[in-house]
Amino acid sequence: GILKAISLAKDYIYIETPYITSMEVAHAIADALPRLSGGVMITTVPCRMAQKVEEEMQEQEDNSGNDMSFFIERQFIGGLDFYAKQFLKVIKSVPGQEDKVHVFVTKSADNQRYIYMHAKVVIVDDTFSITGSQNMNRRSLTHDSELSVAIVDDKKDEKNRHIFARDLRRRLWAEHLGLETTSPLVEDFASGVKEWERQADLETLRP
Repeated sequence: GILKAISLAKDYIYIETPYITSMEVAHAIADALPRLSGGVMITTVPCRMAQKVEEEMQEQEDNSGNDMSFFIERQFIGGLDFYAKQFLKVIKSVPGQEDKVHVFVTKSADNQRYIYMHAKVVIVDDTFSITGSQNMNRRSLTHDSELSVAIVDDKKDEKNRHIFARDLRRRLWAEHLGLETTSPLVEDFASGVKEWERQADLETLRP
């Protein structure tokens, strides 16, 4: 599944998920980075949003008096923040590969609030894609009940890219960047990264 696809990656790895806590996946990406011609891009939930959610939970707890359930939720979100940072530290610590790592968070179209993204998608080299319910953590990848679909289709374009994975990446990036799917800015990983970085610098990136 995901680990095998990462181990075979040659150009890029794209991950879209709210949970990036699996150290096994982090080390697999770190091992892959030196051979990737493009790099790795991750779209996830921001740390500041976790803090905001915690504040909202505290307000709900004050109103409901249900101490235990909200305590558990706050502890979980706090832990997610810590392990997400550890995940990113692993892949950003590969010597000489820092420029290949790109991490983004989603914001509303008016740039006023962060969006809690619930998508779970991995796309590798415009060849392999997996979409479903599994999060990027040990429980979800091993023994929780999850359902995901991995696809490598037979149809290829003139650049030998698999049509399904290529078009899925184009559609996702076009939605996030506010572009048409036919835009040259989402044609390939290299072009897409430049536009993601440009919009992030301008703070116009939308989910």
